[in-house]
Amino acid sequence: YKKEDLATLSELGEKSFESIDDPALRTYIKTRLLTGRNTNMANRMQVRLGKGDVFIGIGALHLLGDNGVLLQLEQKGYFITPVQ
Repeated sequence: YKKEDLATLSELGEKSFESIDDPALRTYIKTRLLTGRNTNMANRMQVRLGKGDVFIGIGALHLLGDNGVLLQLEQKGYFITPVQ
């Protein structure tokens, strides 16, 4: 994550779910642990972000993908920049 290599981070996340043999269970767990929570987190962050200066930390895998928190916040009009 510190290298801003989100593609590799995404690959590692996907590999972690590959160890679940049952495809239906894999999808369920991935939805419950990642994608399903991302929208909730993005919505809850928006309330806090509207109050001004704030620091929010979340697990790196929640940042990635089409349903990731970063993209959801960008779609809501926020500008996302990495902390240097």
